[in-house]
Amino acid sequence: MPDSLIPKPKNDTRLDRIYNSYIEEDGDLLLSEKDKEVREQLEAAWGLLVQYHSFEQAVPLLTSRFKISRATAYRVINQCTQLFGDVTQVSKQGLRHILYEYSMKVFQLAATQRPPDLGAMNRAIKNMAMLKGLDQTDVNGYDAELMEAHTYVMQLMTATGTSRVINLENIPETDYELVVDSVQQQGLGDSWEHEETEKDEDDE
Repeated sequence: MPDSLIPKPKNDTRLDRIYNSYIEEDGDLLLSEKDKEVREQLEAAWGLLVQYHSFEQAVPLLTSRFKISRATAYRVINQCTQLFGDVTQVSKQGLRHILYEYSMKVFQLAATQRPPDLGAMNRAIKNMAMLKGLDQTDVNGYDAELMEAHTYVMQLMTATGTSRVINLENIPETDYELVVDSVQQQGLGDSWEHEETEKDEDDE
């Protein structure tokens, strides 16, 4: 196969190479010194965001530490949400993970109040559940309705032609014979009657 047709690793951009450095064992070997410098900036930007800094708060800290322009700092912040959003496998984007961390911090702060701020704690829990998709319907999840007690009834036609509805959970003695007769009349009771006869013979 010609070399031009052999699939190559996706290392077309600096961000691709940095991404692969996290997920491949020899990924670091593909990084240039400039790549490593940018990776350090991306890690610093991500660290600021997950430590509850807004974009506007993070920009001057990045420009001061790395001696970069504001435009470059904004680009670094934007790229770090793309990069670490993929690396940490969040469902949509890196910002979802950041918002989850914010909600967790709110929950922790509310829990340390005296007395604890239960309202704020509940709201934080709700936000975290939404961010993780736990508020969505799970077709394989627990269904409380299936565990509830059910009442089973049978509708029978009496000899007079009237319809009777009988609760099978608690059949009165007066209705028991009616149920047996109705089942046997429909041809469903033959095997039952035969089994009882055999059991009686065995007992003898």
